[in-house]
Amino acid sequence: FFLKDVFADGDFLRMNTVFKFYFQAWALLSITSGAGLYFILESFRPQAAVARGQLWLQRGVEGIWIAGLLLLLLASAVYPLVGTYARTNHYAQRTNSLDGIDYLQSCKVPDCDYDTAGDYTAIRWLNSHVSGDPVIVEAVGDDYSSYARISAFTGLPTPMGWVGHEYQWRVNWLNKGLNAVDFDSRKSDVDTIYTDPHSSVVMNLLARYQVQYLYVGLLEQMKYPKANLQRFSAFLHVVYSAHGVTIYQVPVS
Repeated sequence: FFLKDVFADGDFLRMNTVFKFYFQAWALLSITSGAGLYFILESFRPQAAVARGQLWLQRGVEGIWIAGLLLLLLASAVYPLVGTYARTNHYAQRTNSLDGIDYLQSCKVPDCDYDTAGDYTAIRWLNSHVSGDPVIVEAVGDDYSSYARISAFTGLPTPMGWVGHEYQWRVNWLNKGLNAVDFDSRKSDVDTIYTDPHSSVVMNLLARYQVQYLYVGLLEQMKYPKANLQRFSAFLHVVYSAHGVTIYQVPVS
């Protein structure tokens, strides 16, 4: 069995096949291993008709099995203790919370790529002041990163989210040529919005994707260091500006 996806032609061709089915496999193994262990140990019970030499041999094999199982159990018990500490020790200064964006208030390098406090207050503002589902533009980047954080934490649609996941499901999985063209154009169009010096080009792209808001934060400044990101104020309305973040609203024509 093989799941053909975006990794099919690379070094990780079976990654998702193994990764996804391991969720079910380990759950089933955890159930059957208990029953299996019972039958293994039951087979070592001495029988009345077994000769003395065979009995010692049987007990020796049983001892080896038990010792091996104990070693495996002890070895597997190390990771939950050591691994948990290694993964969570740098969170010692944080308070527990069910708020998914609470960490943004104080996340800095190296835990985050930049100081995210500005994003935190801007996201709070968007969630409080923007209703409906208007499209918002933010910088496009790789998976498992800070990119797409605004659309993720506000629920607002954006022209392009994490590049890898969008490609995997919309282009590679569905295998449609039109999806591939749209995928390539969306990424480059977002880059053009932030970098093109001509307001007419930017406005045309914003209209194409029915964009109502444009987000400029520290991440956008890091990705487009040579672009004049202040130029948007000449043809867009500034509706929010604080802590290194500016949010522009597209004028209604």
